[in-house]
Amino acid sequence: MGGTKYLKMPTDFFENEAIDFLLSQKQGTKYVTLYIMLCLKSLNTNGKLVCQVGEMLIPYDVKTLSKITGVDQDT
Repeated sequence: MGGTKYLKMPTDFFENEAIDFLLSQKQGTKYVTLYIMLCLKSLNTNGKLVCQVGEMLIPYDVKTLSKITGVDQDT
């Protein structure tokens, strides 16, 4: 495993209106899982979805995010 940072989540995370809405969609569990994966991926870069190369921060594109999360690009 990688870093040692942690993501705090409220105990009522799944009762949140936005999460409830996502879960009601056809592939809702995929959306919520992807959301959590992206949150975790951004922990080491102050909430930004970027790859750090030296001092440069390079934003991830959809193809790369799909590859590192294992979630279809369409999702």
